[in-house]
Amino acid sequence: MTPKQPTDDLLVWDAPVRPFKKRDRVYYQTIIALAFLLVVISFFLHEWLLIGSILAVVFVSYVLAAVPPFVILNKLTRKGVWTGETFFNYSEISQYWFENQLESIVMILLLKNNSRVFLVVPDNKKEKVKEIMGNNVVFREKPLKNFISKIGDWMKQKIPLEETASPK
Repeated sequence: MTPKQPTDDLLVWDAPVRPFKKRDRVYYQTIIALAFLLVVISFFLHEWLLIGSILAVVFVSYVLAAVPPFVILNKLTRKGVWTGETFFNYSEISQYWFENQLESIVMILLLKNNSRVFLVVPDNKKEKVKEIMGNNVVFREKPLKNFISKIGDWMKQKIPLEETASPK
């Protein structure tokens, strides 16, 4: 009988590849209305490439909102982070933080080459993930926002694409 080998896995969980939220009819109607308005304006300006770009963005928005993501296995090990079949050594990760996106908790890893990796973390595993990652990587309390992120946050605030529940 072979002795049991110690595993390098510190925490393992299944999660979707990206945050996902089931959208209602109002979301799709708002996207179509905005796109129609922009296409009409672009048509009168003879901006054919802009019309194609608007339609492409509408299509991608529809696909991301309508098709649920597949589930992958995520692991925190003694040496790094596995997400699916991709491994990131702790020495490649400069810092990490958590954000709430579409009713999911997302851990964002900032790599030393300035790219970002997004991992959906279940609510009940957030503290354990924070504890394990905190021993190996710098934790950033406030998320790092670049120019595009700031524009996206501003647009989410000014142009809501679906109704928000009012407090009672």
